[in-house]
Amino acid sequence: MKLKATFTTLLVAAIVFTGCNKVKNAADVHFDANYSTDINVTVSPNRDINGSFNESATIDPSSNADVNTYLNLIKSWEIVGVSGEITSVSQDFTLLSATVSVSSADQNASWEFSNLAVTTGSSLTLDNSGGQWDTINKILAEKQAFTVSFSGQTDQDNVQFTLHVTLQSKVVANPLP
Repeated sequence: MKLKATFTTLLVAAIVFTGCNKVKNAADVHFDANYSTDINVTVSPNRDINGSFNESATIDPSSNADVNTYLNLIKSWEIVGVSGEITSVSQDFTLLSATVSVSSADQNASWEFSNLAVTTGSSLTLDNSGGQWDTINKILAEKQAFTVSFSGQTDQDNVQFTLHVTLQSKVVANPLP
């Protein structure tokens, strides 16, 4: 008889616990949080033909209205795409070497490029091949401003160009305690 009562109690507890989680999860709010920034680069005239650059921009996750509304209630953040596109150039050139980084005080995701011909509309592949998106998920979970930087060397000096970086993410928040 005791075994039956114990089993019944456990069964009722499991049903109630599962039901409460389902009700709480039903209140989840799902939304997209996309961020973008332009990194304007000027490679100064140098005595030699190669030019170096190192520029950065800051993104504040709370600049997205939905994120700002649910900032302290976010359950998960998932990067679903990262892209980079050269939106303007003063003249065509080659990136001899370059690094695009997304970083916070504790985390860094980066992509390396070499010998990449650049014209207006050139794109940089910012994939997850080295777990970079996973790192950006951690950066976003910090809910603090972070830095996007672009550094490298070109085969030309005295050139200006703009890299447009876009981070696409999906967010789940829950207003219930």
